[in-house]
Amino acid sequence: VSAKGEEVPLPAADATSKDPSSEGEGSAGASDGGPRPKSSSASLSVALKTGTAESHAAAESVHFVKNFVRGRIDRDLFAFMTASLYHVYDALEDELDRHGPATFPTLHHPVELGRREALNDDAEFFLGDDWRAGPDGEPSPATADYVDRIRF
Repeated sequence: VSAKGEEVPLPAADATSKDPSSEGEGSAGASDGGPRPKSSSASLSVALKTGTAESHAAAESVHFVKNFVRGRIDRDLFAFMTASLYHVYDALEDELDRHGPATFPTLHHPVELGRREALNDDAEFFLGDDWRAGPDGEPSPATADYVDRIRF
């Protein structure tokens, strides 16, 4: 769905794509370094980039994002953002762990792709080892709303 609420069609899998249900223990695929299935001419990444271009352009014009991209951000604000991202990824990864194995088993790689632990390490660096026990351990109201929507 685009920023305007319009549906963005995802590319159909072509005949050379592998059926995830046909993968077995010994099959070669992207996860084990084997050949990747051919993708259609319009990849998912292109569809996502196109569908989110307007939202990204709007976000990039926000004062905070402009300063962030230029490396001009207050340390405390960056620490707050890191803690907020931890809460978001905690929810995302919980939901991916819950739905991923059955819904998209060939794409679900929590050990290789998980970010929760790294974000916790970053928050510990900026806020201290016990950051979750302090005020930063609770998400802001905006982050809590976002997390609630992820868990919906």
